[in-house]
Amino acid sequence: MKRVGARRQQIARAQYEALADFRYTLRQFLRFSENAARAAGLRPQQHQTMPVIRGFPGRDRITIGDPSRWGKDLNWPS
Repeated sequence: MKRVGARRQQIARAQYEALADFRYTLRQFLRFSENAARAAGLRPQQHQTMPVIRGFPGRDRITIGDPSRWGKDLNWPS
């Protein structure tokens, strides 16, 4: 079904290249971070959770469920 009035935005090749570069750089950082976590004796998920807990907006203490609820508000995948 075609939406009336909907226009597809054209993405320029340069934008695709910039996106590909960003994704590659992000993946390099994630790999570095995962390896650093393992070297410190942590699972990567534990390491990723630490900044979420430390940087949780609005208060100094959080419950174990707060990060997951916050993620749902941001439409993070489960």
